[in-house]
Amino acid sequence: MTRERIIQNFVKLEILLICDYLLFAIIFAKEQLSLDDKKSAIFVNLVWLLLQNDNPAYESETGSRRLGQSSRRELPKSKKDLQSDIELFKSHIIPLTVPLDAELDPNPVFSQSQLPMVIKFVYETYIDKFTLFKNVFENKEQNEEIKIMVDISQPIYVPPLKDALYLGYEYQPGE
Repeated sequence: MTRERIIQNFVKLEILLICDYLLFAIIFAKEQLSLDDKKSAIFVNLVWLLLQNDNPAYESETGSRRLGQSSRRELPKSKKDLQSDIELFKSHIIPLTVPLDAELDPNPVFSQSQLPMVIKFVYETYIDKFTLFKNVFENKEQNEEIKIMVDISQPIYVPPLKDALYLGYEYQPGE
């Protein structure tokens, strides 16, 4: 998918959310899991699949809907479902932890010690915050901007304190 097509499909808040989430996934893959570049890319693609799964604003290669071209009413409000995302994660994580063909590739992407860390990462950063992701991707209403006009009058002149009068005195002390 080209950069222009991605920008057409997501508004700025969505792009910032996606970038932050994927950057955090890269940092986690490199620092916590100590994965090489290829395995880190596989991990980032795994978490990217969770974001794009059943996302009504995401345009696939075969899809014809664009966020800017479709009416907001056409976007389904509750298409993104946590259960389908969990099932997608399960279906993709199992082949990455168990080598299917030990003769061709004896090393799985994630070792048995890394698997709980991957599951914990996905739970804490995506599943636990699923409502946030769902609201950002599905709530396409424009924010209401309220402007209030405030009249600020010119402040009154305040004389310096050396010219102040002492209360209770008929004359100024020191005169």
